Amino acid sequence: MEHLPLTRAHACGLPIRAKGGSGNTMLHHSTGFAGDEVLRQLLADPAIELVTVLGRRPVGFAHPRLSDCVVESFLDYSKVGKALEADAFIWCLGVSQAAVSREKYIEITLEYTLAAARAAWAQSPGLRFCFLSGPRGGSRRGGALALRKDQGSHRV
Repeated sequence: MEHLPLTRAHACGLPIRAKGGSGNTMLHHSTGFAGDEVLRQLLADPAIELVTVLGRRPVGFAHPRLSDCVVESFLDYSKVGKALEADAFIWCLGVSQAAVSREKYIEITLEYTLAAARAAWAQSPGLRFCFLSGPRGGSRRGGALALRKDQGSHRV
């Protein structure tokens, strides 16, 4: 299977490295396949100078361009500080709609994302934020509809 060069040219339709930027990228990562593959691609790209992985626990291996940042609460990034300085932030944290209640799904999918995005943009105003979703994101149990109903009250 050929791996696509996720970051070599563009991520989320935008260049990873901002004009004059450092090529630093943050990855909010759970232990899923998508987050693991994004991390692998970021570390394989020599244009990315540093990958800071935010998560509940360290990724479990060392790499010269890898920095772990353990986050105690995905609703509070006040203790993270300079780890939020980056050119790009790739959000790979999610949950199946079938695995949790509607309220928990909205908390994980919307509230966690907004808390992280707000904190990151406060630290790095030129940041590019990419929300990675599964191929069927929002297709069951009214997930997309549930989020649409709540989106209007949440702004970054």
